[in-house]
Amino acid sequence: MANILLVDDDEYISEELKDWLVDGGHSVEAVFSGPEALDHLQFCSYDLILMDSNLPGKNGREVCHEYRTKGGITPIVMLTGDSSSYALEECMKAGANLFLEKPFPLEELEAVIHRYTADMATN
Repeated sequence: MANILLVDDDEYISEELKDWLVDGGHSVEAVFSGPEALDHLQFCSYDLILMDSNLPGKNGREVCHEYRTKGGITPIVMLTGDSSSYALEECMKAGANLFLEKPFPLEELEAVIHRYTADMATN
């Protein structure tokens, strides 16, 4: 299945989501801050990045922008509790491929993962 980088500062939510993804057959690395995410993205390859917009060190938009500026092409799904149109616009400007508002149904996330990993398999 998919090799996923999960970036969320809430360790409880991150572990729950990681367990669910691993049970679904995915390989998941979890990190808890913006700088950790950038370190992993510099040295590892992923099929998909699931990233909270509110992170310590550097927020998700900053991480996304820096990753894209350095040529990163892996799809990024920004996860956020902020449903404002401003937040959506800022995430998309930073280079996110998709914006999911927390809480979201896990089935919706699985469909998103399938969509992006199926796209990669055909490219």
